[in-house]
Amino acid sequence: MEFAQKALIFDSSGRVLLVARLTSAGNFVSWELPGGRVEPNENLDEGFMREIWEEVGLDIIVGPPVHLWSWGTDSGGQIVAVARMAYPKSGHLTEVNRVDGDNLGEIQWFTIGQLNAIAIDDGYREAISLAIVLRGRFDGQS
Repeated sequence: MEFAQKALIFDSSGRVLLVARLTSAGNFVSWELPGGRVEPNENLDEGFMREIWEEVGLDIIVGPPVHLWSWGTDSGGQIVAVARMAYPKSGHLTEVNRVDGDNLGEIQWFTIGQLNAIAIDDGYREAISLAIVLRGRFDGQS
């Protein structure tokens, strides 16, 4: 079993940041939240910040966890993931920090309405839905 952290990053207009997951041959699979697996002996917050920097080029402030779920891997393993809020401090969206073999493609902002029309796993959808509710509470909107 491995552990991964995924980032819920919203822009000022309420769009959520997603990255394209690709096959090893470069074919599109689905959209997902940026983030990845924690390395052995890595601090959770530092690992979270490292993954976001590598995948989308943003330096972030680490936020609270929002959702926990798991999925099976093609090799029979299991990934347990937590989606956490993340708040950009600096940087700009870029793919230049990526690690070879991560199988990631385009970085894109999506409105909540667009999420119904794209390929995205249910765990990510649930995390985004929960984050929207929490953001509303923090902003005094619900």
